[in-house]
Amino acid sequence: TAVRAAGVQWELTWEDEFLGSVLNTTHWNVANNMTHGDKELQLYVADQVTVRDGTLVLTTTKTTAMHGTKEYHFVSGWVDTQNKVSQTFGKIEVRAKLPNPAAFGIWPAHWLMPERNAWNCWPVGGEIDIMEATGGEQNNTVYGTYHWGHNATHSVESTTCTSGCGCDTRFGHNGKFQPAVRHNFSDDFNVFSIEWDANRIKWFVNTVQYHERQRNENGTDLPIPTEAFYIILNTAIDWWNKQSGTPADVYPVEHIIDFVRFYQLKQ
Repeated sequence: TAVRAAGVQWELTWEDEFLGSVLNTTHWNVANNMTHGDKELQLYVADQVTVRDGTLVLTTTKTTAMHGTKEYHFVSGWVDTQNKVSQTFGKIEVRAKLPNPAAFGIWPAHWLMPERNAWNCWPVGGEIDIMEATGGEQNNTVYGTYHWGHNATHSVESTTCTSGCGCDTRFGHNGKFQPAVRHNFSDDFNVFSIEWDANRIKWFVNTVQYHERQRNENGTDLPIPTEAFYIILNTAIDWWNKQSGTPADVYPVEHIIDFVRFYQLKQ
């Protein structure tokens, strides 16, 4: 299958449209009883991941759950393709309907991590966030972010970092998609995507490009990843939320993914 976008022809290399009633575990890992950092307020539980009506559904619920001796007050869903599906360069897109933004702390994300030694020395080797959103902005805004780390080689195989990390949070206009007309990303499905080659990463919502990073841009030593990356889809509850006052108690909420597609340039 090939599609044309902005004069470039892409060839489909892998996709999941979430047909049937269960998740294809030859493609996906499902987190169960997993945490992701002390600041996050959710416990990832396999029961929060379901397939329904041709979609993947990650449900976030307000409840009590224990992880060791620590009590959590939310459970949520995380899936990834580590050691199952990965790709170097190309176009990667996710069509999704995001959770209700009135849910306190909600933080849906679609992101990419290096296949080899991904967490050894984060973020050496890079992290590409295709889409992140926070409920505090009522889902009128989504972010595209690239995180990177510096050491002697910018190598994902590295086990130590010699000079810390560089984090491209890009909260300026070039790093976020914020339509002039208010748009709630939980009302309907949108396609969030990147195009990635050895020299640059571009971010899109539907067909609109809103952000780009280039190798060594502006005279810096900014690296662009050249390793194979896998994809993660999850919903966190976290400190990045910008809500003030008393948030609406609208849980449970759903992060619904219609498809995930990987493309390479057609030869």
